[in-house]
Amino acid sequence: MEYREAERVLQRLRGEYRSETVPDPDTFRPLRAVMDGNSKGKGTQNQGSTKSHLYEICAVNHWKAPLFECCNEEGPDHHKLFTFKVIVEIRGLRTTTIECMGNPHSKKKAAAENAAEGALWFLNQAGYRFKH
Repeated sequence: MEYREAERVLQRLRGEYRSETVPDPDTFRPLRAVMDGNSKGKGTQNQGSTKSHLYEICAVNHWKAPLFECCNEEGPDHHKLFTFKVIVEIRGLRTTTIECMGNPHSKKKAAAENAAEGALWFLNQAGYRFKH
């Protein structure tokens, strides 16, 4: 499903669809920097990993836990790059599934965090925000 189509589906589920509210995917900013205010996450209210924030949003909304999968490993054994995807099932009037692919990273944890960052960005744009 294309990004804009998925965005419209989410807006329809929440009863807020207006054609001018679909955000431009080219305006992506890393969510961790937006949430924490800095890249390290120290000294701010929203400490914790991006993955943990995604799990919390799913729990608060009574959705299934996000599913992380390593979908690609490339490169020689001494310099592997891992690519993760995360699948989030949004339950509402209709069930919607989003799937976000992360960028390749040399560490599995960083690759999973990157995939979670994309999912959180999408959920944030769709109006699902984590409140402390």
